[in-house]
Amino acid sequence: MSSYIKWYPVPNTPFEANEAGQIRNSNTNRVLKSFYKDKRKTRKKFRSQWVENGITCQINTALARVVLTAKLGRPLLPWEDACHINGDNTDDRMENLEAKSRLRNIIDEYKIGRLHPMPNEEIDKAIKALMSLKK
Repeated sequence: MSSYIKWYPVPNTPFEANEAGQIRNSNTNRVLKSFYKDKRKTRKKFRSQWVENGITCQINTALARVVLTAKLGRPLLPWEDACHINGDNTDDRMENLEAKSRLRNIIDEYKIGRLHPMPNEEIDKAIKALMSLKK
């Protein structure tokens, strides 16, 4: 018995993403490889180029943003970040991604200890005030 993998279209591109965080070309059904942005292996990048109606189009972005775009069925807004729910930036499964503002993402990273305490007391006060509003 073969397992069925559901693929979700990435809007405005010829690509699809699955729940495991893989991307494939919908025309060739070839699964594409991502690469790490830096040596720390914390952010996977996705780069691809294609021609559509005589115009060259390309994607050069974080893999998480491409997978989240497929999950939502719409392009992410400029102020939206692809946030990893479990805090692991290498885990790009659909169930682990959600769209949040950049500030909300920074606050979450601050709460789980991925960011060092902010040196500016005003920034710390603003973050505490935002966290208290959430409660």
